[in-house]
Amino acid sequence: MEFVIKHFKELSTTELYEILKTRAEIFVVEQDCVYQDLDDSDQDAIHVFGWNDSGRVAGCLRVFWKDHDEAEILPI
Repeated sequence: MEFVIKHFKELSTTELYEILKTRAEIFVVEQDCVYQDLDDSDQDAIHVFGWNDSGRVAGCLRVFWKDHDEAEILPI
């Protein structure tokens, strides 16, 4: 699996679409967790995601900086 680390501004539209599609499949459909996923936090996050052999995003997370020297990883 290839992992990619990018700030929101660096994501291509295809990468963002695949990340959001994966999040919807996992959290909304599989876990039946209906909530507002687009929470205005993506723009401030570092996005870490992995492509599988089928060209799909197989996993992703967001990293938020508390300050310059400390990061906080929150579930997405």
